[in-house]
Amino acid sequence: MDISIVPEGLEPSESPTSFSPLKPNFVFGVDSRGEIAKATGLSALASRVLYLLFTTKGSDPLRPQLGGNLGRLAGAADSAGFSTVFSRALIDIEESMLQEQKKSFSPSNQDETLRAINLVSINFPTNDSAQVSILIVAESGKTGLLHLEV
Repeated sequence: MDISIVPEGLEPSESPTSFSPLKPNFVFGVDSRGEIAKATGLSALASRVLYLLFTTKGSDPLRPQLGGNLGRLAGAADSAGFSTVFSRALIDIEESMLQEQKKSFSPSNQDETLRAINLVSINFPTNDSAQVSILIVAESGKTGLLHLEV
């Protein structure tokens, strides 16, 4: 059995709707009984997107091209700079995931296969935080709307 490693706060269920960490902290996914579980369907796809978004590019020696490199946000002094860096990170993640899917020889679950990632909104409630909404679209047509606070 594959074990899911998910961002803390994201449950390994079929339909993720929101995720609001103050800091990215990845944990084993657990089911309703508190046992380690496998994320499946759209939740597995959302977990991969979020994991890659918070991964530093080059940190995986086998796939150094993967990662959203959100560490660059530390230097973004204004909302326009943050928006640009975050948008670029989403584009990089989408392109990387689509390329990986093309190279895969195993049959894929359509709910776990990425079609698109869309930035829905970015809001700045305070000077040192941002609320981001991301729409993840699976090949099956199912969507997951994720809300992050960074």
